[in-house]
Amino acid sequence: MGKLVVLGIDGAEWGIIEPLAREGCIPNIKRIMEKGSRAKLKTTIPPLTSPAWRSIFTGANPGRHGVFDFITFEDGKPRYTSSRDTLLPNIWELMDEKSVAFNIPCTYPLKKTPNAVVVSGFDTPSRENAFAYPPEVKDEILKFEPGFDYHPFVPFPMVAKKMMKDISPLLGRLRLMINVARHLLEKKEWEAAFLVFSATDWVQHFFMHEFMSEKKKSGTKIAAVYRIMDEFIGELSAKGYNIMIVSDHGFYEIERICFINRCLLDKGLLSLRKQSPLRKMLRTAGLTRETANSFMLPRFHSIWRRSRYIKGAMQRLPPAYAEPLEAIDMKNSSAYMLSATSHGVFVRSPEDIDKVAKALEESCDANGKKILKKVLRREDIYSGSAVEKAPHLLLVPEEGVMMKGALFPSVSKKPEYTDEEGYHAPFGVFMSYGKDFDNKGELGDVTVMDIAPTVLAHFGYAAPASMDGKCIPVVKTQKKLQKTSKSQTRLAVKRLFKK
Repeated sequence: MGKLVVLGIDGAEWGIIEPLAREGCIPNIKRIMEKGSRAKLKTTIPPLTSPAWRSIFTGANPGRHGVFDFITFEDGKPRYTSSRDTLLPNIWELMDEKSVAFNIPCTYPLKKTPNAVVVSGFDTPSRENAFAYPPEVKDEILKFEPGFDYHPFVPFPMVAKKMMKDISPLLGRLRLMINVARHLLEKKEWEAAFLVFSATDWVQHFFMHEFMSEKKKSGTKIAAVYRIMDEFIGELSAKGYNIMIVSDHGFYEIERICFINRCLLDKGLLSLRKQSPLRKMLRTAGLTRETANSFMLPRFHSIWRRSRYIKGAMQRLPPAYAEPLEAIDMKNSSAYMLSATSHGVFVRSPEDIDKVAKALEESCDANGKKILKKVLRREDIYSGSAVEKAPHLLLVPEEGVMMKGALFPSVSKKPEYTDEEGYHAPFGVFMSYGKDFDNKGELGDVTVMDIAPTVLAHFGYAAPASMDGKCIPVVKTQKKLQKTSKSQTRLAVKRLFKK
């Protein structure tokens, strides 16, 4: 079969792509939409980058692959999720074909991977770390692009919008990333390439309202990012590659922000620690992490990035509103949300799960509008050996609702709390186009777990038992699918146990 590029566009959303296509802003994507296959791509619960990309590249639900959030809690202490938390091999570890995997979240620290060139994603601590395998690829990238840096352009939501009024640095960062990906595709041997770009997600977080309110979408900041992605897609298509375009989740405009721990506190299900007098005094005086960041970052961004002392000092200041780990008395609370991005609530006693779920289902904002569409038990949506790592209850918000864990004085949003305008929706995008794909137009819904089995089928492999997904019916009819190489599978499993 021909070469295949799986192009991940973080947060790509049909509600953005379709109007841009109508306005002629993204002609290459429009051509794939019209001449290939397309579908809404159902993501994980929660609709979050870390678990969703893991499901895309392992073909399994979070209960099997083990990643539920950006943050993993051990004995109540947080740490960033890493490749060590992924319990299943990535798709490029299962194939005999040579691969390139570029800018993939949750692959750091990298493992030795036969047949693949791998560059880890934005969750790598810094470019000083070993972000590429084989190791010499790091030096090659830095020689080719000395300014290579895959971190988000702006690190703090409270000041992001002020720094992104001019998004030309973000566009420059995206072009740089594409340039490095292009270099790898030109210089390395490969049959399958897995490339992820995140600028779409970042710009949608902060400029969704502008996009939704403008009649001419092609003049917006979001359109400028999609236009660059479209040009790259045009290059790939012109080379005759088979292309699959996928996103880890969609996006919607934020209408309300709701503070789940405040709900639990108001219902008597959560207890607070005694607040530090010093931190209380600093908050009252306005000396908080957010005010320091809003002063420092727009003016001294490059210094801040390089100085661990400045970052450390700013982290010692209290946040404007008490964060869960600081404020919650977990031993005396029935339930609490430790990480808002997980959309999850931990319940201390199994006997309280139904009570907490009912209380959350009934929660409303200050105007009496419901906050949550569903409250789900983890066993209802996950299966596998890692289910017990997940929060006991998973929350599905009403459309337009963004959930936070901070102990805000009210359940409802205060406008100045955040600059964010957009948040993750449960359906992303899927498109496929190329000589080895059937062009079927609009398909029924597919899931993020279906991507890996479809890639395997393209190269003639059957999906292993560890995968929950199924092959999307766009791969042209082939002979009986063979099992993935036993040697590759053994190596992948061996690496997992050498964590």
